[in-house]
Amino acid sequence: MSVFERLALVWTGQPEHTPVGAPAVGTCGLPLYGSGLPCDVLAWQGNATPDLSKYSTFIVTAFGIGERHISQIRAVRPNALIIAWPDPPPEHVFLPGLWGQRYELMLAELKLADGIAKRTPDGGEMTVFAALADLPLIYTPIIVLNDANRALRALPKEDYIFTTGHSWEPRYVAHQVAALTLIQRATGLRVVWIAETEQARALARIAGLQADFQGRVSVERFAELAARARLAVDPYHMHSVGRSELLCAGIGTPVIGSTTSIGGMALHVADAWRPDHIAQVALALLDNSDRYNEYRQAGMDLVERLYSDVAVRRALQEVVALGERKAAMPEHWWDRAALNTREALESFYQHPPLRPHVLSRPSRVSMIS
Repeated sequence: MSVFERLALVWTGQPEHTPVGAPAVGTCGLPLYGSGLPCDVLAWQGNATPDLSKYSTFIVTAFGIGERHISQIRAVRPNALIIAWPDPPPEHVFLPGLWGQRYELMLAELKLADGIAKRTPDGGEMTVFAALADLPLIYTPIIVLNDANRALRALPKEDYIFTTGHSWEPRYVAHQVAALTLIQRATGLRVVWIAETEQARALARIAGLQADFQGRVSVERFAELAARARLAVDPYHMHSVGRSELLCAGIGTPVIGSTTSIGGMALHVADAWRPDHIAQVALALLDNSDRYNEYRQAGMDLVERLYSDVAVRRALQEVVALGERKAAMPEHWWDRAALNTREALESFYQHPPLRPHVLSRPSRVSMIS
């Protein structure tokens, strides 16, 4: 029996988004757990809990919409290893007035788990949920690369900058427009913008940013445009894993992320609200082909090491082994050594980020002294 037959992904989001079947090219993140790994995906509504007897380990999504799946699993599988995977950024969960008191229900459910999913080697924003729920972080990285996504690296580059809007927080785009405008003024490169908002369009008109607004596109089209871009700029200002940043890096497009989007921390980062810094990093890459190629390769290597299907299978084998240990020794299951993240952390920091303050070249961005 495969080790993954003892692992189940429990999807608690909208049923129509349950990650089953062959993944589309460009799919990354949690959906590849369901469609890219040989583990079962379970989803149920209300009290219709399916037969859970064959599983020792559960990874349970948490969207904060009143789910009770963790408590339902715990009731019938008291010795199972349950890892909660909070999906929304903590800013959304705990912002007064946005969720009301639903975060209290979410945390009460999380506290019934055994750990919080550690989606990146340093834990990132998951440390907030882990501390509040008094739970350890268990290394369960997201998947970005599979064979279909690796094939995107072969697409030829074109002279444009790729950027995207974010449905989690569409209100804050001024910093994004400002950064792209500075880069365009210095380089003349056109901008291809996916999932833009009306505010983005309005600010682009004011700033004089020439952008090819694409609106909502398919996952496949998103990935193709990202792969063909000379550079990606994604200064997402909330604390999240940075899926689009990691996808761009993994398929061979150097990407400038933000210091709050945790997945981009090992790539090329800048303060999301310092458009001059973002532009400085962009010009440092675009002005030097050796540096560009070095960071392009570094991004692909990093994502391959940490977020490929091969790397995630290796990490999850350790997680399932931990689940088997808990089933056999429910009082003495916790073994920090079993979650071996030292290798991942060493890989994470092997290639230092390209930050504005370490650049040696003079900037062509007029507002930088």
